Amino acid sequence: MNNIDMNIYDYIVSQNKNLDNRIALSYFNRKFTFKEVIDNINKVMNSLQSFEVKEKDNVIYLGFATPEFVFLMYALAKMNVTLNILNPMDSSNYESIIKRLNPKLLFCYDKFYDEISEKIEKNKVIITSTFESLPYPFRFTNNLVSLLSNNNLNECMKYSDFIKRNGNTNKVYIKDNFIANSKIIEIGTGGSTGIPKLVGISNEMLNNVVYQHELMNENNAFNVSFNDNERFLDIIPPHLAYGICDIHLALSLRLNLCLEPNPNPKLFIKQLRKYKPHHVLAGPIHWKELISYDKKLDLSCLKNAVAGGEHLENSDEIETNRKLKLNNSNTTVKEGVGLTEICGVGTYNSSNFMFTVGRPLPNYQVGIFRCNIDEEHNDNIKNSDEIAKIFFEKQINGELKVKSLGTIGKDNQGEICYQLPVKILGYVGEEHKKEQENLIRRHEDGLEWIHTGDIGYINEDLNLVITDRIKRVFNRNGWKIYPTYLSKIVCDSNLIKECTIIKRKSINNGESYVPILYVVLKEDTINNREKLIYWCNEKLTNNYKLEDIIFLDELPKTTSGKINFNLVEKYDELNNVNGNNKKKILIKDFYTKE
Repeated sequence: MNNIDMNIYDYIVSQNKNLDNRIALSYFNRKFTFKEVIDNINKVMNSLQSFEVKEKDNVIYLGFATPEFVFLMYALAKMNVTLNILNPMDSSNYESIIKRLNPKLLFCYDKFYDEISEKIEKNKVIITSTFESLPYPFRFTNNLVSLLSNNNLNECMKYSDFIKRNGNTNKVYIKDNFIANSKIIEIGTGGSTGIPKLVGISNEMLNNVVYQHELMNENNAFNVSFNDNERFLDIIPPHLAYGICDIHLALSLRLNLCLEPNPNPKLFIKQLRKYKPHHVLAGPIHWKELISYDKKLDLSCLKNAVAGGEHLENSDEIETNRKLKLNNSNTTVKEGVGLTEICGVGTYNSSNFMFTVGRPLPNYQVGIFRCNIDEEHNDNIKNSDEIAKIFFEKQINGELKVKSLGTIGKDNQGEICYQLPVKILGYVGEEHKKEQENLIRRHEDGLEWIHTGDIGYINEDLNLVITDRIKRVFNRNGWKIYPTYLSKIVCDSNLIKECTIIKRKSINNGESYVPILYVVLKEDTINNREKLIYWCNEKLTNNYKLEDIIFLDELPKTTSGKINFNLVEKYDELNNVNGNNKKKILIKDFYTKE
């Protein structure tokens, strides 16, 4: 395997030999050569040492993606110091994390300071902003506005003063006695339950993601290529696993990392126009912005458009591809899927297939195992539990060819599991010991498999198709009901902005649960409501027939932007509203009843 057993700082250095003057990072109108990136990382290391930050200490970051975050992430990795990245959208666990870690320092956006001001000593806080790497007039104006709006910021050190503590950058002394699979980053999961757990990420895990993409680059199995100095647009915030992977991937593959600190999907078109990227990973909500954009856009440079984080509906995939072609791009959108627990991506689609999440990365395996939908966690660890698996096998000529074992096809669904070539750290904290045991399990084949809790199958083209979550599937008259499958049929009406199917306890004998549709229409009119009701009555029959349709103004989301299924089910259980309700449900109603 590639030299992935080094810290991520040394890894980007090894990947950029003799390329000091290439543009490695772009941030608004500021460009950094690779040498400038390394020099800034060294400055941060020296400043950290002046605060007596040392090996095995903890540092916390609360903010979005800026050059300062990049410098800090690599400096701490080189020093073997754990970086915990807080979620700016959810302050509920800040106090417990700060108390557990007792960090040496906490780097905080000025706009988020009020969220942590009472939870940590002021002398441990370094205040930063999106303006730090911009020219002085912008930085001065922002600092002035911040101080006028929040006098408490005067109690903390500004980032510019922190950097002045760096001393002589030639005197950086860092020990190299680290363990490749030891934890360097803690990051929250973005699950659909709304109850995040913290996951450990190692140097080896991040480097491995890069290595898998290098293998993809060398082979035509995924129809993707990365060439030196191509632009990689990063719009994913660093509190999500894809965000830190994007940064390390771009710098390691010698791409020009274009950082955008504001994750608002409404800015997506503007960002595409500004950077003209060759590569971009975005969520379905971002690609919807492209679908709805009715003006011409030059996307001729875009060669790798990836959708991740949440499922891209089939109709949106078709429309996105139409818009890409209309705007002069030769690519199609490729859907990928993964877990925070495995450091992001696990499978990746190619341009040759649609409506799937593709195939495992070159050194990964995807297995489908028998499971009981009445149990969230199953014991499937025996060879006899394996329904099918897919993996890549190296041919004599050096090419990778996809292979399968077992029984494929839609009728052979089970729990989706991953097997990776590196150690996965899993959840942080003794309180999650049972969940850790359910996540990583050693099977009879002697390998450790990562259990996703997702249900799916391997189709005839040897691509993975995800159908649902184990805990969301339910029985009706002994028939398995897959909510995601029903949602796809509803979305095919082209009337839907977003929707979710949840289960409700049935009042009929012989039934345990019935499916309920909560839906937001693109245009909420009486005519469109009637059209949707007619569509559902035509397409969803017998056991799939909906018991109720609830029209909304918006669906509740988790802090990572996914539909909060648990909250919808709780609301439905408390209210048990009926389809004749003429008043549209407001988003605040969900949180009032939580």
